[in-house]
Amino acid sequence: MKSTNKSLHIILIVTVTNVVCSDNRLKVSVYYESLCPYSIDFIKTKIFPHYKEFQNYVRLEWIPYGKANQTLINGKWSFKCQHGRDECKSNMYQACGLDQGRSQERNIEFINCVVSLINPAYTRGIEYCARANTFDWESMESCFRDGTGDDLLAKMGKKTSNLGSKFKHVPTVVFNDDFDPLLCEYALENFVKATCSKIIGEKPKIC
Repeated sequence: MKSTNKSLHIILIVTVTNVVCSDNRLKVSVYYESLCPYSIDFIKTKIFPHYKEFQNYVRLEWIPYGKANQTLINGKWSFKCQHGRDECKSNMYQACGLDQGRSQERNIEFINCVVSLINPAYTRGIEYCARANTFDWESMESCFRDGTGDDLLAKMGKKTSNLGSKFKHVPTVVFNDDFDPLLCEYALENFVKATCSKIIGEKPKIC
């Protein structure tokens, strides 16, 4: 009898582990710029208000870079952002925060908080948003200043450049790493319907 219970216990552990490890959620990648008014509006009005309804169905990936350029000079990255140095600064801080591996909910709360600031590049404002969402601000500061942030932002740049010539504007939305420009346009107009159209199987009530 004891042996049977032990076997059943082992089977239950394996089953639960498999459920936890599987992730069939729709991957939604958002390519944006921290000072771009269109990016800010999209995050604040199209994604964030519906996050709770989608959270169990999507896996959000954030790429704060946009139409920036990067050059490696004497082993150090130099960036030029579409909306100036402040945008590069905020993009990098966000990249440093995202690298901390916080939950999807913490990440979107943090990003929405930053882009909702009067000035999304204001350091104290970014600090407030980070601390309010349990990010390690001291580590973010170190990341920003010690070169780690440069490397992280450069990776964001490479990921953005991999979209190729189809990348026309910011923000850009990509589903499951398959860039469809027409679907992207649809998502920018109606994020809910576009996302619902890509979710396979059971859909959230909002669909």
